[in-house]
Amino acid sequence: MKWFYNLKTAVKLLLAFSVLGIMVLITGLAGIKQLGEMNNRLNDMYQNHFLAIKPLIETTDIFNQSRNEIRKLYTGSASERSLTIKALRDDMTAAGKKLEEFKNTELSAESQEQLRVLETALDSYKQTVDEIIQMAAANPNNQLLQLLNDVNGVYSQGRDDTVAVLDKLIDINASEAQRAEQAGKEAFASGRELVYWIIAAVVAVTIVMGIFLSSIISRPLRKIGGAVKQAAEGDLEIVSGISTKDEIGVLANAVDVMILNLRKVVDSVLHSAESLVTTSQQISAASGEIAGSDSNQAELSGQSVSITDKGKEVVNSSINSMNDVCGHMAELEKDSLVIGGIVEVIEDIADRSNLLALSAAIEAARAGEQGRGFAVVADEVRKLAESSSSAVKEITGMIKGIQENIHLAVITVQQSVTYAHKTAESFGEIQKMVSASEAKATKETAAASEKMTATAQALAQMADELQKSVSIFKIDRNEGTGRESE
Repeated sequence: MKWFYNLKTAVKLLLAFSVLGIMVLITGLAGIKQLGEMNNRLNDMYQNHFLAIKPLIETTDIFNQSRNEIRKLYTGSASERSLTIKALRDDMTAAGKKLEEFKNTELSAESQEQLRVLETALDSYKQTVDEIIQMAAANPNNQLLQLLNDVNGVYSQGRDDTVAVLDKLIDINASEAQRAEQAGKEAFASGRELVYWIIAAVVAVTIVMGIFLSSIISRPLRKIGGAVKQAAEGDLEIVSGISTKDEIGVLANAVDVMILNLRKVVDSVLHSAESLVTTSQQISAASGEIAGSDSNQAELSGQSVSITDKGKEVVNSSINSMNDVCGHMAELEKDSLVIGGIVEVIEDIADRSNLLALSAAIEAARAGEQGRGFAVVADEVRKLAESSSSAVKEITGMIKGIQENIHLAVITVQQSVTYAHKTAESFGEIQKMVSASEAKATKETAAASEKMTATAQALAQMADELQKSVSIFKIDRNEGTGRESE
């Protein structure tokens, strides 16, 4: 029976309707068979009884007609007699034909026995009629009547016997027709009863098959629905447990796989929640350790600030000394500038002296002999001016060199002061940075510690929420496929 459950639903329905179709076909064929049997009985009743009675009745009519024609033989004229004789002969021929029609029907044993009696009586009757015809043809009316009276007893007896047999055959066939009718009624009743039984069987099989099909379709669907409902309520231990190969089995297998996968997911979430709890505890412990190390970091930062302060004091002292040197160098530079001014005055005097000597030489040249002494003086003055100018140039060069060196020294001292100031500023910045670093490190450490603590609390809360979320699911962590849905 397992093979039937594994069939596709469409094949199951097709088989069910095929069975119903076959049963309806059987019902139709049974009805047709009964109708055929009823038709055969009705046909037998008509062909072998009603049609058989007809020639018998017609034969009886022929005998009655022949009796009237025999009367005409001795009452009619000679011309009428010949017509009457011909009519009698035709009647006998017709009676023979009707008897043949009767013989061609299906006769019962009783009818066949009476048929033989009828044939004997009919032959005897025909002989009597032939004798009467011969008498009528050979004798006039007055003699014919006497002759007919002589054979009348034999004729009447033969006719009566024949008619009696015909009546008996008619009664037999009428009785057989009644029996055929009764048999037809019985066949109809039995056929109707058979059809009723077949219809009842078809209805019963249809009901049983409908219940069976609805059961094999609805029962697994109820199992699947129960498993899905239990899963929706959080019980992931229930599976459908259906292993058929039809569409419902495929659906059930998919639902079972879904529930098993959901069970794995929930189990994984539970493990993750437990891991989160452990992690949050570890983070809380680590934040405690970090908070404990804040005091050590503060002490180290204090030492750094102290060393920075001492370095800043040394740099400030150097800056003060450099400022003093820079002041003296500035005064020296001022003095060299004053000397430079004096040298410029001397250089100007030398230039003027040189011009004056040049002018005196020109004037002496103009004066001629009288101005020769003046020219000597002018020449001496010119030489003196040139010597002064050379000395001034040398002094000027030396002073300029001194000024340049003083200026470079001043610049160097100023740069040193600048560097010292920058160094002091750097020490100040270092001190500020150390202090800021100390405060920031303390603040950041505290903030990190608080953040880690908050994170640990959030993780713990998330783990708790996860555990609460999955706590509605009921799973068995042992290996297995779960309990089957009822």
